[in-house]
Amino acid sequence: MVARAWRERRTLLLGLLVLGLALAEGAAGDWVALALADGHGQSDAAGAIGYGIFVTFMTVGRFAGTVVLDRFGRVPVMRWCSATAVVGLALFVFAPVPWLAFAALAIWGLGASLGFPVGMSAAADDPAHAAARVSVVSTIGYGPSFAVRRSWACWRSTSASCIPCSPSWCCLSRASSWRPSRGNARLSRHLPEPARPRAGPPYGSPSLSRPALRKPVPESASAGNPR
Repeated sequence: MVARAWRERRTLLLGLLVLGLALAEGAAGDWVALALADGHGQSDAAGAIGYGIFVTFMTVGRFAGTVVLDRFGRVPVMRWCSATAVVGLALFVFAPVPWLAFAALAIWGLGASLGFPVGMSAAADDPAHAAARVSVVSTIGYGPSFAVRRSWACWRSTSASCIPCSPSWCCLSRASSWRPSRGNARLSRHLPEPARPRAGPPYGSPSLSRPALRKPVPESASAGNPR
């Protein structure tokens, strides 16, 4: 079933559509605040406000999506969303003034609002093949995004000589820092223990012994030599 779904043209196109709009949504969450601060010369607070604008209009688009889909249909709405997301993203990147960049975030949020949920819904139209088609669409939509983010994190956390180009290599190299492994715990039992500091001399040694008490003076000597 799954292998057959990978050969269906409609399922693959839905996966590409979900991939594009999911990357547009994820890019906004990762880079909008930084782009406003570094690219458009705004403060960090203004960058946070810009991301808030994007999320607000994306939420509005999803709440209003049911009414829009019932009135215009799924195919025209998805075309409109894709075009709106592209226009908003391009306008944000090339905006000459800051206020235009904030307006572009609103357009970008509206365009990216319905892509992922509607794409998944379209993949599950046929109940007999819904599981296989949704798995293919979700793999295409999530897989490249996961690989790019993990590769970027690996590249940032390792030196240039380690060649961190493979996502699998990145996951293996970072696995020990994410969660301790039982195998590593078993292997650590056979490793030699680190050298412990040597204990100091015993209490009875001359360096730590009590100071010698003054010897008692004999009575004959104390009587012959009065103080």
